Amino acid sequence: MPKLIVTSHYLRDAPSAQIENYVRYIGTREGVEKCDRTKELLPATEAQKKFIKQLIRDIPASKEMLEYTDFLLQPTRGNATEFISRALEQHVDMIGKRENYVDYIANRPRVERIGEHGLFTDAGKAVVLSQVQEEVARHKGAVWTHVISLRRGDAERLGYNHADQWQSLLRSKRSMLCRHMKIKSENLRWYAAFHNEGHHPHVHLMVYSAKDNDGFLTEKSIEAMRSELAHDIFRQDFAHIYDEQSRAEMKTKKASKEYIQDLIDDLSKDGRLKEAALNAELEEILLQLSKRLKRTKGKKVYGYLKRDVKNLVDQAVDILGKDERISGLYAEWGKWQDEIIKSYQNQGQPMLPISQNPKFKSIKNMVIQEALRLENNVVMNKRENIGGEGDREAVEQLYYVPNTAMGSAVTNLMIQIGRLFEEEYRKVSAKHYGIDRKRRRKLSEKKQAQGHKWDDREPDDAYGYQEVEG
Repeated sequence: MPKLIVTSHYLRDAPSAQIENYVRYIGTREGVEKCDRTKELLPATEAQKKFIKQLIRDIPASKEMLEYTDFLLQPTRGNATEFISRALEQHVDMIGKRENYVDYIANRPRVERIGEHGLFTDAGKAVVLSQVQEEVARHKGAVWTHVISLRRGDAERLGYNHADQWQSLLRSKRSMLCRHMKIKSENLRWYAAFHNEGHHPHVHLMVYSAKDNDGFLTEKSIEAMRSELAHDIFRQDFAHIYDEQSRAEMKTKKASKEYIQDLIDDLSKDGRLKEAALNAELEEILLQLSKRLKRTKGKKVYGYLKRDVKNLVDQAVDILGKDERISGLYAEWGKWQDEIIKSYQNQGQPMLPISQNPKFKSIKNMVIQEALRLENNVVMNKRENIGGEGDREAVEQLYYVPNTAMGSAVTNLMIQIGRLFEEEYRKVSAKHYGIDRKRRRKLSEKKQAQGHKWDDREPDDAYGYQEVEG
């Protein structure tokens, strides 16, 4: 189950007649919340179970909520109440008028107030509840309603159990909202309120544009915002993952050096790789690719090639990926990528074949360059036996490449792939270690306050990391 849940909906002439039961339930919610602790631990009532079934039918996405998981694990009255209430909150487009929604998130029980109400927005801008209600109700375009939720344990541990922390985070994400929701900064309007719920503290975030028909939100953009928020909120947890990636980078360098040395040793003997079957398969593909590229006009880079030539390149990359050492490096790289993704998604992403992974697309052009170099090493055997035009096919069948040239091409590929993996690990690690001066100074002050030396860490240059100017 992901640690961070982000849901996004929008309000536009939301119908209310069909959801009379939901509205009625919200009207009685105050009494349900006041049940004592022992009653919350009793089994869920039949009415609650029936209502939850109806809720799942009408809002299938609610099955992905943390509260629903808690209810399945422990179907108590308290967990049933928590799930029903949060499901209705997150799908407020089914509740009624917009001004009612603004009033709800600002004044409902357990909202944490920073003044007369719980709403906050950009720094230095006064928030008057009645004005916000009127402004939102008058808006003719879409009003997006995001809900960002954490588990209580994570919120307590990471400091997101009070409104001030959420306010600082969301104020720093103005550019994120503009970028992913396609709203110009001068037109962006947003308001939020923190609800300090028992199991799942969460923040409601309303976003819209001052221009009625401005802005839109795609699934890809929602995913990007979810990722960015997760990286900020779980920065401390990701530090461990980045450390593991750093160690993986060191192993990558060592494995690459050993691999390359093995290749050089093999070539000094007979110009062959240890993996005879893969070697023969790769040689055949490279030779076919070399001859095919010789007849290709225009730019000889992957994006400009015909489909049949691209297929040869993909085959060569997949053969390289079958080597146990290259596949091991690729698997380890994927392992730590998966850990980060799982913090804000239910499941990690399946590992693509290396030839289909856009992160490693440069390998394809490496293969093309080595195949082009082979053109200069092609030798034609028994040239005197070849006749006229009708024997052209026979001429092509007599082409071959000396072992040393083919071995050199494969070695070059392995060296470049090793360097590529090193660079990929460095990019990911830099997201953690490449911090600005202000943040580094704050971390140093915190260490000294806890009794540590200010410089009790490995030097940056030990791992090739550089400080970012702030």
